Amino acid sequence: MKGISKKGKEKRGVGTWVVVFSVVFLAFMGGFYLWPEFGLFASPSLSGVVLENGEIYFGELSYFPRLTLTDAYTVQVLENPDDPNQIEYRVLPIGASLWGPKKIFLNYDKIVFIGEVSEESELMKIIRQEAN
Repeated sequence: MKGISKKGKEKRGVGTWVVVFSVVFLAFMGGFYLWPEFGLFASPSLSGVVLENGEIYFGELSYFPRLTLTDAYTVQVLENPDDPNQIEYRVLPIGASLWGPKKIFLNYDKIVFIGEVSEESELMKIIRQEAN
């Protein structure tokens, strides 16, 4: 073993650690990317996104690789025809609209705020009713 010096072993050891770290990092990033697609480790929750133009969207929010809403809904505000002072709300799935997207890609610069929708909220009750 005259041909292998201590320096050669050190270089090979550092290279091995770089490869191991790279594989672990890529596996972690792949898992992070696939997590929302397969619903691993948690049930998806509904988030509300308010845009600066006043539009509000609700759906399953994913931050990676882009800010994305899937299974999205919007709320349409209507005047009550019987009493113009009262407002009615209609929850519309975006997928049922004319353009029917499966996902909505959001622009960070146009978002006013993001919040999680409570399981006990009126919106969740309406969505559950519509699903049945």
